[in-house]
Amino acid sequence: MVADDPDIFIAPCSREHKQTTIRYFRDTVLEGVSPEEYPELRDLGFEEPISVWGVMSSKRTTWEQMSPGDVVLFYTKSGEYTHSATVDSLHSDEALARRIWEPYDEGRTVEDIDDPWLHMFFLRDVKEVNIPADVLHSGLGYSMEYPLGFMRPSDDAHAQLRREYGSVHSFLSEFEDETTSTAVASSSTTNGDSADSDKNETVPSTLLDAPVYKFSGRIEHWVTTFHQGFWGLPAEHEAKWNRISAGDTFLFHATKPEYIDDSDAGGGVIGIGTVGGFDTKDEKIWLEEQQGGRRYPYLIYFDELYWFGDTADIRDVPISDKPEAEVIEDCYSLSENILSFKEMRDETGYSFNPMGVMSEVKEIQKLRPLLYGRLRGIESETRTTPTPEHDSETEAGFTTSRRRDRAGAENLNVTDRTDTVKYERDTGDIQQKTKTHEKLLDVFETKLSESGFDVSETTHSDMIAIRDDTAILGEAKVIHDDNESDRIRTALGQLLEYRYHDFRRRDSLGDDPLLFLIFSQSPSKYYAAFLEDLQDDGVYTFWIDDETIKGLPESGTVYRELL
Repeated sequence: MVADDPDIFIAPCSREHKQTTIRYFRDTVLEGVSPEEYPELRDLGFEEPISVWGVMSSKRTTWEQMSPGDVVLFYTKSGEYTHSATVDSLHSDEALARRIWEPYDEGRTVEDIDDPWLHMFFLRDVKEVNIPADVLHSGLGYSMEYPLGFMRPSDDAHAQLRREYGSVHSFLSEFEDETTSTAVASSSTTNGDSADSDKNETVPSTLLDAPVYKFSGRIEHWVTTFHQGFWGLPAEHEAKWNRISAGDTFLFHATKPEYIDDSDAGGGVIGIGTVGGFDTKDEKIWLEEQQGGRRYPYLIYFDELYWFGDTADIRDVPISDKPEAEVIEDCYSLSENILSFKEMRDETGYSFNPMGVMSEVKEIQKLRPLLYGRLRGIESETRTTPTPEHDSETEAGFTTSRRRDRAGAENLNVTDRTDTVKYERDTGDIQQKTKTHEKLLDVFETKLSESGFDVSETTHSDMIAIRDDTAILGEAKVIHDDNESDRIRTALGQLLEYRYHDFRRRDSLGDDPLLFLIFSQSPSKYYAAFLEDLQDDGVYTFWIDDETIKGLPESGTVYRELL
């Protein structure tokens, strides 16, 4: 082993089939567990929230090979390791483990569903990374597509990785956040005495006076905040919500995307806001809520918002009314001029703890020069907010005033009060679309699997099917008369882009898969003629009719020959 070089441990936490696993990962690794909730942590020397993960007794031998300083890579996204963390210490405690992680089923293939994750490892330096699974696996000399369980790669595998990259540290450094800013304050200090020239005269001089806090959440959720003017906390954090006061300042920490098909936006501070009021809601507003995930009922409204990015071209309609490609573009717009953790560390020697949904930025004075540099030339966006009391109730469900042009926001109904807006879009159709989308893929994947194809998905593609020398790349879309044009155009663009990412950049899969468009209904006559012409270019069109696969005539012939 290279001196002071850690070993790697692999921890699969796939969200695709085990929603509870990814929730536990988010709650106990990304947010951490608190001694206030689990007092026995103080006996282990933890006075602040600490990240923790655990394995069952069947993995005890692997767990015992761990040492403080080793690195755990978490596989939470199809084809990608998204987070790394450093082992702080190890501890076995069945009672504590059962309190932190309640056993669940969801199709887990273990002998005893009720076995606890009693062999715990506490973690520090949790970081976002984007390590393609095939890159890590090939570096270790493995041919597996995805990890089958918690594991430590063999000594030979570690040796191969070190021969290729020099060390585990060198390998990991290639995938850590390297985002840099395009506008940095001309001079930085670490004592908080920033020069007057670093400040924007339009920004209150007290904006970044301690205490300053941060909210952490997915970049796509900040797009909703940009439109609606509020942030939300989950039900289990009501106590934190009650501790927030009007006038508090929060940094907007955007983490990497999870609920859109992108992995690069976010990864730092994208804005600042001051709290104006509070409210609660029942509506499903954020993409995570709309896709069946955790709910965020406790709202924090901002009366002043400062966005670092280029927001001029962000269309002012609800995120649920935008195609995914536009949401991704919005995320990149908000991410422009982002203050990354690497820049914080490089410029000041300090970065705040990214864990948890909310926490205080302990040494805000060190970050003031960088933050004031971002604020130079930015005018605040002023919003009218609900009452500054936490028991606010409004007839409209939640409130916001809109300073920007509201053209095109057909689904927003302005009530008699000019400062109140009710969001009336029924998000049930979003969930139904998600279910239909999955059904389309399930029908096709089942048929192909029965015919000997190895079917999988990647970070990019809905479906990849491989059998011998034949490869299929599929993209599914729920279409109807009102969205047919946009969805077909989007699907075609995605097929070409994903062919590049998943095939032409990978020698092992070849360059030219068959391209399958999979729709929820037959296309209109107008588009059928266009799609028939595309069959000459290797793009074939199908749709699902009551669990039956149907398609254009030539497409149907190709499909039957494959079976």
